[in-house]
Amino acid sequence: MRAKPDSVSRSKQRAILFTDIVGSTQYFSQHGDRAGMHMLDRHNRALFPVIEHTNGRVVKTIGDSIFAVFPDFTDAVLAAAAMQRRMVALRESLPPAERIHIRIGVHYGLVSEKGGDVFGDAVNLTERIKSEAGPDQVFVSSMLRDLCRANRLIVFQSAGTHELKGQAGSVELFELVQAPELGRRTLIRRFKATHQRYKKYYPVAAAAVLVVVLSVLQVPAIHERVSGAVFGPTEKRVALLPFHNIGSDPANQALAEGLMDSMTGELSNLDVDQKILWVVPASVVRERKIEQPAQALKDLGATLVIQGSLLRAGMDIALTLNLINTKTMRQIGSVPATSSTGDLAQVEHDALIGLGRLLNISVASDTNQRSSKSPAAYDLYIEALGYMQRYDKAGNLDMAISRLKNATAQDPKFAVGFATECEAYRLKYQLDTNMEWLDRALENCAIAVKLDPQLPGTFVTLGRIHEATGKQELAVGEFQRALSMDGRNAETVRGLAHIHEHAGRLEDAEEDYKRAAWLRPEDWDGYNSLALFYDAHGRFDDAIAQEKRALQLSPDNPEAYANVGVFYLDKGDRSQYHLAEEALQKSLQLAPSYPAYGNLGLLYLQLGRYADSAAALEKALALNDKDVIPWAYLEVASMRLGDKEKAVEALRHVIEISENRVRNNPRDASAHSWLGLGYARQGQIEKARHHIQAALTLAPADDRDVLVNAIEAYDTVGDEAAARRLMQQAHQNGVVLAELSLDPAMEPLLAKTRSIQGEK
Repeated sequence: MRAKPDSVSRSKQRAILFTDIVGSTQYFSQHGDRAGMHMLDRHNRALFPVIEHTNGRVVKTIGDSIFAVFPDFTDAVLAAAAMQRRMVALRESLPPAERIHIRIGVHYGLVSEKGGDVFGDAVNLTERIKSEAGPDQVFVSSMLRDLCRANRLIVFQSAGTHELKGQAGSVELFELVQAPELGRRTLIRRFKATHQRYKKYYPVAAAAVLVVVLSVLQVPAIHERVSGAVFGPTEKRVALLPFHNIGSDPANQALAEGLMDSMTGELSNLDVDQKILWVVPASVVRERKIEQPAQALKDLGATLVIQGSLLRAGMDIALTLNLINTKTMRQIGSVPATSSTGDLAQVEHDALIGLGRLLNISVASDTNQRSSKSPAAYDLYIEALGYMQRYDKAGNLDMAISRLKNATAQDPKFAVGFATECEAYRLKYQLDTNMEWLDRALENCAIAVKLDPQLPGTFVTLGRIHEATGKQELAVGEFQRALSMDGRNAETVRGLAHIHEHAGRLEDAEEDYKRAAWLRPEDWDGYNSLALFYDAHGRFDDAIAQEKRALQLSPDNPEAYANVGVFYLDKGDRSQYHLAEEALQKSLQLAPSYPAYGNLGLLYLQLGRYADSAAALEKALALNDKDVIPWAYLEVASMRLGDKEKAVEALRHVIEISENRVRNNPRDASAHSWLGLGYARQGQIEKARHHIQAALTLAPADDRDVLVNAIEAYDTVGDEAAARRLMQQAHQNGVVLAELSLDPAMEPLLAKTRSIQGEK
């Protein structure tokens, strides 16, 4: 006997959604069954239409929960966001005592449908995901988050790892933080509703429209717009690939690299209001070594790429840009831009106009209006940008500054040139901490602000300068001015995060770091900055998880591998030190760096491999002898090896570098702590106490490096009570002080502390 069709179990891929009313049991208890049932009815009447409106189906209600399925995962996410918005509106219309909050879980997977019911492991998982969410939150699985990556209008942030019943190990979940509203879908539904009424007139109307369209498409500008609309993807995530330098003239290489950065910046500003064009930062394209469209789709999720070539011969400039759909590998169109007078700014402007047409985005006629009126000055500025992309390479910043000085000499009203020179000097200070560079930076920024007070980049640089010199309130003001001009600038948001972190406003800082990361989800450094924040405050597992996300975006990134090693080291779990060594060695294989060598030296110190430690630290200092930390660790390694002469020399460097840092920034808590420890080792007790007290006053209570230095300094000057008090403070704040065991002089205090703790 053949089974009835509706009794057959069918497996399908579906998006599953569960809702749950937070505190419904308490509501029934307080208000009674009748009021509780009325609340449930009001809840269902508010949310059922949202599900139907987004092509979903309510499978059933289970107590105070709604169970729904959707053929399309995007519809499920939009429905979840709309439900929470509907609940906000509903609460505003009700007395406080009757307001309720819901939590939502969404997942995508294989389910079985039978007799209108839906079941399977994916259903069970979704219900458990829902249970992990808090009031007003929407949690989704990593699978659903990955499926939605291509849609830049939908934004998630990590909700951490969770232990879910039936799942092996911990599972990372994600919170929905942004999704578009449903207004456009209403128009689509109305169109469907009127389709039947007028369908008999469609053939005649279609023929007439076709004639008009074929005529209009003969106009080149309109043809370009239609090509972009028809053959380009609806989601516009764009990556501008490195320009091909035709002829391979070394003199034009910096020009090609700088033009890539300039045009990426201009493209990012084309669609600020509508926010439907998302441009991958040029730094990310370079870091990931993206050169082909297929690679851009795979590694960056870019749905469109721009490939270009630049030819420069005397005064003749020819720039050609090709817009390519990465999903179909079809070229949407090509944009040629030329100049026979050497006017690179005009070539860039013409290219942007053409790209705007292909992307179906309006480009204002005054785009690039802040470029120089002098073609020669603009050329020099673009070359400077190219050199600044590798500012860590010896000589590059000097070449950039030289070109910017020539540019502003040729055009004294070139505000962007002065602002960029300001940033170049700030980067120069970042490399060698010479205060002269900050003075010159401030001079150029002042000129830039006077010429054009609406350049956000100028205020970002000023904020970083004030932050570097301990003027936190001034830094906040500059970052906020920059944000008021460009709210999507992740660098500015990260700047505010640093300020909030140093001020001890850790919740605000964490939110800022997260916001910066989702503003640029393709940029590994957003997750790297969040990881560094977690590490600084003892959240080592969170730090490692975020740095691994950074490595997913930038798999061959030596800095990210070095940071993973540092986080395992900071965690203080000796059973995981082999993971720290593997990550640090991987970083050094990719690119030798003084942080990787320095932290490898620290690791070997903790493992008692003193000769290996000294060798690694000397390699670090050969690359950069301006940082205090490798010198400090080298002093300890030398003492362990019995090399007193080398230990004294290393301590001298610790003090000199720290004194210079305190002069440049009197509020540098870390520098004060190193200086206090150095003076304590030299027997200068009063100086040591002064600087340690300054460090403890300026630093947050959980600053591990300051606490370690302060404890060692107090122990060195014989103040055991103060040292033990700080150790207790560190223990209460969950701070791991593994570094204390490195100093042989600390062994008596550590032994006594362990003995006391054992007695307790």
